Amino acid sequence: MLERIAFLDYDAAVPPETVNDYSFSVVGHLKDFPGHNPAKVDREQDGTQPVGELRRKIAKQRPPNEAVLVSLQGVFFPALLLRSGWWERQQGQALAETIVWQDQLQHWLFSGFERWGPSWDVNPSTNQSEQYLFGQLGEGDEADSLAVIISPSKSGAIRQRLQQDAQAFNVNAKGFLCHRKNLPDADLRRLTGRWGKSFNYCLLISSCEKDHFIEPRVLSAADMYSGYLWQCWMPEECAKVDRSKLKSESFALLEPPQLNQVYFLWEHTDFSNSDAVRYNLDSLEHKASFLQNKRGKLILVQKSSELVKGEQALSREDFYEFLMKPSR
Repeated sequence: MLERIAFLDYDAAVPPETVNDYSFSVVGHLKDFPGHNPAKVDREQDGTQPVGELRRKIAKQRPPNEAVLVSLQGVFFPALLLRSGWWERQQGQALAETIVWQDQLQHWLFSGFERWGPSWDVNPSTNQSEQYLFGQLGEGDEADSLAVIISPSKSGAIRQRLQQDAQAFNVNAKGFLCHRKNLPDADLRRLTGRWGKSFNYCLLISSCEKDHFIEPRVLSAADMYSGYLWQCWMPEECAKVDRSKLKSESFALLEPPQLNQVYFLWEHTDFSNSDAVRYNLDSLEHKASFLQNKRGKLILVQKSSELVKGEQALSREDFYEFLMKPSR
């Protein structure tokens, strides 16, 4: 399913590769790691650097082609960023300006969703102990993040912290900084193949490397990490519903909707602050009530994560398709 995610590019392309003075060290532990050249092994990265510092380096100068061992600190968040400008056309015209909307509120809500691009929790909710954990490591805001892929055997401490009602928290991590095309697992290369250029590089916490880890900084106060809670709602009168499933707790739309049939509600919050999250979840419920008073009974099409109440009616896979190939 995840192979259908397409996180669109926002950052400008990094300059042509010049690696002579790059301050990373090339890792020498995985002889079979794609792109790894033992002849270029320098030394293991000393010390821990903030993830923001690493991102600024990547923006200015490409890392070496070989896998790089890095030690990072930052805020972990279990979602992947849907980049700002996601639906911009090649000529620069935003998709929100190309659609005939039913009302100005709908136009404004989608325009904001498109422009400020929130994150989305794409992690499976079942068999978690057997699944890679996808997230991002950042500072301050979800837009300033590096994609993180955590192997199942290395994800225990993070999953345990997430079960304690924490959504964004400070971590220390050590793993491979690598280009997605050099990921050692063919399935991972396939799954990440359509990420935008902003996530060309990711941090891989590998089960094959005993010194790789990602752990919460328990004694460290959580740094602010702002981002968006969101819901996609559809008036029931516009939905094509499988009536045979209406008696169950959830139902599925027969067809993905058109963009001008849905409303994107969103709230900017601080995911590291549980009170702020509760406050903004309450605000989101009030917005949904306002919309229901305006448009009648609503169907929840999709949502940002399990933090948000409600059973979504459209599968993640169909929702990806809906967003990637929107019907006008």
